[in-house]
Amino acid sequence: MSVSARKIKLRHVIYILLSLLLIIIIAQNFENVELRFLSFSFQLPLVVIIITVFLTGCFTSKVFSFKSNSKSSKKDK
Repeated sequence: MSVSARKIKLRHVIYILLSLLLIIIIAQNFENVELRFLSFSFQLPLVVIIITVFLTGCFTSKVFSFKSNSKSSKKDK
């Protein structure tokens, strides 16, 4: 087995473990919580808030990594 094949396999194992951890956290957090922002207040299941924050973080990291990659490619030219 080559080194690159072993890295890919390790990456998949890590993704699977993190996915299982996320599923366990989601399964244990279905109760409603009150969310207050400025003068707004509403109730949502905690799992919805967790998923929303997670996806917002993923999107934000992609946007900033794209900007940093485009800046470094412009400097190389």
